[in-house]
Amino acid sequence: MGLLVFSGGVDWYVGLSGALHGYAIYLAAYSGGRAVFGLVTAVVAAKVGWESWQGASAALEAMVGGRVLVVTHLYGAVTGLTLALIVRMRARPPAPAKA
Repeated sequence: MGLLVFSGGVDWYVGLSGALHGYAIYLAAYSGGRAVFGLVTAVVAAKVGWESWQGASAALEAMVGGRVLVVTHLYGAVTGLTLALIVRMRARPPAPAKA
């Protein structure tokens, strides 16, 4: 959805890499605690930052057989992080009432 809303003119895009970036962060939030979540989030953020600055590598584009739209990685990562934080906040037990 972020792609359609924020990046017009890319109706040709058909990949799932953005969803994979988001899923990696979301899954890390529940697989190994804060350390794993922090590490995976930092690695994905560094990768997305590098790609945003340098663009997709020629090797990656050759591997997938087309252009890589790196902004989808950002949208996916932000969505995965947002969903993980929302679910985590909703799963917290309520604070005890003060008497």
